Amino acid sequence: MRFFIHGTPKAQARPRFARRGKSVRTYSPINEWKEVVKYRILIMQGEDYFSDAVEVNLYFQFHRPNSHYRTGKYKDLLKDSAPEWHTKKPDKDNLEKAVTDALVDGGLLSDDSIIVRGMTSKSYVTKEEDSGCWVEIKELG
Repeated sequence: MRFFIHGTPKAQARPRFARRGKSVRTYSPINEWKEVVKYRILIMQGEDYFSDAVEVNLYFQFHRPNSHYRTGKYKDLLKDSAPEWHTKKPDKDNLEKAVTDALVDGGLLSDDSIIVRGMTSKSYVTKEEDSGCWVEIKELG
């Protein structure tokens, strides 16, 4: 199964702590990207449900900042100094966590512990291409 999630990928937020008097409350900030992923999964109702070992490959695509492009009549060309790989935040681990949690919450996976292998990449795309994430799930026999 392979599908694309449109939008700007965001990392899973860390839990926050709020102190009120002597009590401490723990909460997780709302992650809009995670909600987009869950919504996309809900649209796919009727698709496969995975409960055995799976491989999950995630391909995150980010738009390049304007600083990577030249100016003037060559504004559509990349600078020689533009990096090939997306090495800025958000980091790979937290991007993975947001998507895999949403796959479980959306009902596509029984639990994220069934993910036994996979690959995650972060890359840049051109202005014409959509930012987002390709999700590829393969059931392992």
